[in-house]
Amino acid sequence: YFSNKVWYRSLLDPDKFSDSLLSDIEKKNITLIRGLEEEPFDKRNIIDGIDYAGEWDRLPLAPYLSYLHTGRETGLSADLTKAKDMGVYYSAPGTISVPASMTQEQFSAVQNGGEAEVVLNALTGESQLISLDPNAGDSNSYGYLMYDKGTTPSSQGSETGVIADLENGTYTLWQTSADTVMKTVYEGDIYILKGAVTGAYTSLAEASKTQTEICAGASESGGETEALADSSVLGNALYYNSKGYFTAVYYLGD
Repeated sequence: YFSNKVWYRSLLDPDKFSDSLLSDIEKKNITLIRGLEEEPFDKRNIIDGIDYAGEWDRLPLAPYLSYLHTGRETGLSADLTKAKDMGVYYSAPGTISVPASMTQEQFSAVQNGGEAEVVLNALTGESQLISLDPNAGDSNSYGYLMYDKGTTPSSQGSETGVIADLENGTYTLWQTSADTVMKTVYEGDIYILKGAVTGAYTSLAEASKTQTEICAGASESGGETEALADSSVLGNALYYNSKGYFTAVYYLGD
């Protein structure tokens, strides 16, 4: 199957394959899949006593579903201290963000010595200006500056890099060691399935090794809940089901 795909590049011959080449995560996934295969089909959706299949039809679509795109960086932030228990999921107030960007016309204007307005919050209209960095010159320069309206870029501003987004025909921005500049596009309830996990590291493989279950809800002073509940969850590598309920929230960066 894979050999018929133009994007496939084999790394070794089948007769040279060994289980020792698999990572710990891959081995655990094999064990999980084999375990599920031994379960009756109608039992596979039951996790910790919760029948997700039985709840599926009644679950509403997440109001932010249209902003989620597989393969594109999306930001999430949620306040777990204000989460509500909705049965098979938690509903917590939070935000969704996507990479801030410039259009091709804006990029051309900046390249020609002008400036462009970059929206950082689509809900409030908060924005900053971007222009060529007048002090750029050495090889470590990002090439551009972002700054507040009414300020002079030569005296104030954040060094910014620009990356062409060929898929969308725009230019996204980054600052401080390749951290993407994000734009808030949604503020409201965030839906997190019970059993969802979170983790942080420079790579997904490492983040998943130390992942923990997301524990939402208000803390009770001196009680067990206080020790278990998280105050917030945030991430830029998000995993979710077809209705927009999050199953894993990772933060990848340095």
